[in-house]
Amino acid sequence: MAGHVSGTDISRTEEGNLQDCPGESVVTYVPRISMAMEEWLAGKPLSLWWAVGGFSLALLLLPVILAQLDGLDMRRLLADYRAQFIYPFMIAYLVAASRFVQRTRESVARALRPLVQLDESTFAQLVKHRCRVDPKSELIGFGVGAGLGLAINIAFEPVEPTHPVLLAHYAYLSRIILWAVSGWAVSMALATTRLTNTLLRQPILVEIFDPMPFQPIGRQSLLLSLVLIGGMLLSLLTTNFARQELRLEYLVVYPVIVALSVAIFLLNTYGVHRLLAAIKRQKLEAVGRHLARACNRLEELISEDQDTHAVATELNALATIKRELQRITTWPYNMEMLRTILISAAAPPLFTVIGRLAAQILSAGPLP
Repeated sequence: MAGHVSGTDISRTEEGNLQDCPGESVVTYVPRISMAMEEWLAGKPLSLWWAVGGFSLALLLLPVILAQLDGLDMRRLLADYRAQFIYPFMIAYLVAASRFVQRTRESVARALRPLVQLDESTFAQLVKHRCRVDPKSELIGFGVGAGLGLAINIAFEPVEPTHPVLLAHYAYLSRIILWAVSGWAVSMALATTRLTNTLLRQPILVEIFDPMPFQPIGRQSLLLSLVLIGGMLLSLLTTNFARQELRLEYLVVYPVIVALSVAIFLLNTYGVHRLLAAIKRQKLEAVGRHLARACNRLEELISEDQDTHAVATELNALATIKRELQRITTWPYNMEMLRTILISAAAPPLFTVIGRLAAQILSAGPLP
């Protein structure tokens, strides 16, 4: 099935090629505001980045202030509570990464526009609707993450009577905040897949031999996975593997994060696979019918001792088409993307092992 390109698509392509020229405006489909925080801050003098930066700075300074009130020196603070200085960067990273991934929806919409058989106005309204800010989903993600953080605190990192009162309770609360932001980031990742899967369910014409329109979906899926795995890499800077309960926490949480990253990757690419696999199957069935007909015709010509050149040529062409169809991959990713995910997923445990070995060498003692 051939793709269809309308006059508006050609015009928009020309605009995209001229976007660096002064005075040129580029048509966009995805709304500029993509988060509830942005919507709430819209029209206010405080931007999203100033809000996130101010909140992160407060989280950086509070441990120092509380440590002074608890009578702890900086050496003890950095030794036992260094995670409190990493959490602000992790929160800022999750917000920035989620914001960046949301922006990839525009490239997906533009790539699929020539294929989706909707008029320009209907297509634009559909994209706008599926990209609308959904505060309820974001709050649910935030709440689920906070609940998970509370459960992890109770199971692995409870406040002990021997701990500094103010700093220990602050650390307890900051872990819940971090997990709440992590849950929110997962909800944003899932929201990003909503547009892709909606567009793929519309009337669509696909050229099976041209995978280019689906490549932005593969790149988007890779970014969605790497956002979560990147957060896990940052968390390694906060974990004290000398404590058995924290090693157990890592062994419980890490496989869940990796599984979630892979699940989101597959969720965002499965729609493409389902569509291309169905078209590939139809094409192969059609070629198979033509091959059977040509084979029967060739047998008839041979039995009648007639010229078989034209039919033999057709058979070779059909066989070539069948081979090319069989080679077509129906998933919008390549081996390089899979290798990136594999290396990223393997990096945290590898760094953990290296860190443990380095600690053993430096202390010249057995691993606890």
